Amino acid sequence: GKATPERLELRLFYADERAALEFLTGAFGFREQARLENPDGSIMAWLGFGDGIVMIGRADAAERHYSPRETAKPTAMLNLHVDEIDAHYQRAVTQGAQIVTGLEDTFWGHRRYEAVDPEGNRWHVMQELT
Repeated sequence: GKATPERLELRLFYADERAALEFLTGAFGFREQARLENPDGSIMAWLGFGDGIVMIGRADAAERHYSPRETAKPTAMLNLHVDEIDAHYQRAVTQGAQIVTGLEDTFWGHRRYEAVDPEGNRWHVMQELT
């Protein structure tokens, strides 16, 4: 068969992966690209954003996969580069994202904000200023 092209695919774990799927598509604009329904009722989903992919699945202590909600500490910070930061921010706020750093222009040339998803992953959203 064909060789698979090299790429990086992040995987995040959630205690409620179905709620995370709804949040990430609603608040941040991810596109669901594929879903695997597991026999135990859990899902794995592949979500696209630009040309990047994030895979999400259920946290499972037996597999040593934990949600930040379970550890009470962030387990990742994810960077999203967007074209329309102000519209993205308003969408996230409307969908209930917890904003931890409001919109601001930085000295290094980005407009940005930071939000935490319902289980504690921290998202740094930015747009390059021209």
